[in-house]
Amino acid sequence: MRLADGLLLSEKRADGMVGELVPDDAAVLPAVTHSNSSLEVFGANFGTFVSACFLFLIGLMNLVILGGIIKVFQAMRRGEYDEAELERVHSRVWSQS
Repeated sequence: MRLADGLLLSEKRADGMVGELVPDDAAVLPAVTHSNSSLEVFGANFGTFVSACFLFLIGLMNLVILGGIIKVFQAMRRGEYDEAELERVHSRVWSQS
């Protein structure tokens, strides 16, 4: 029994179980293999969006790290950190991770 274009509804089996909605190969194959199909366009756009979000997240993390490095560098230039203090802070940060 055809439920909708591209889906088949399996009938009630002898053991009383009702099957699930399953994709019809004849309807799915052209959607996957045809160039510029809606599935291909969606997949390309979704993949690009996910990749862009990931790269922006990495970029933001790099900006935060750069800001911390600049603050430490400026504090060193003002003389707030000597080499021993900087090593102590560095070892404390790396021992937490």
